[in-house]
Amino acid sequence: MPKQKAKPDITWEHYSRVDPTNRNKVKCNYFQKIMFGGVNRIKHHLSGTKKDIAECIVVDETIKQLFLGLLMGFEEEKAKAKDSECFEVMSDEENTQLDGTLNPFVKKRTQTMMNRTVKDRDPVIRGICQLLYGEAL
Repeated sequence: MPKQKAKPDITWEHYSRVDPTNRNKVKCNYFQKIMFGGVNRIKHHLSGTKKDIAECIVVDETIKQLFLGLLMGFEEEKAKAKDSECFEVMSDEENTQLDGTLNPFVKKRTQTMMNRTVKDRDPVIRGICQLLYGEAL
């Protein structure tokens, strides 16, 4: 099946490319200012959020609200995708049936106490100090 072309973003109705070879160099159709950035940065410019870019002072309030809504929708989708589970959660009954199957392969490790780690470093630090003192560095 052939790959479908992505639907063009409505942001490009409000911007134009300055350089055809550099897709990140764009000009605001309202502000007439040339700037660098992707579609997300352009949306922040038009919505007036002042996030990573100055707000467009010439754009109409309806357009600001439109792009603010687009940004909020994007943030909500991003949060949903982050919260969604990638794996199926097993019930306790299913979990107990599988419990112990990997025990021969799992090694229990104990955490080294901080005091022991510091004690192991003390002779090394003493040696370094003696070297520096002995060489009068």
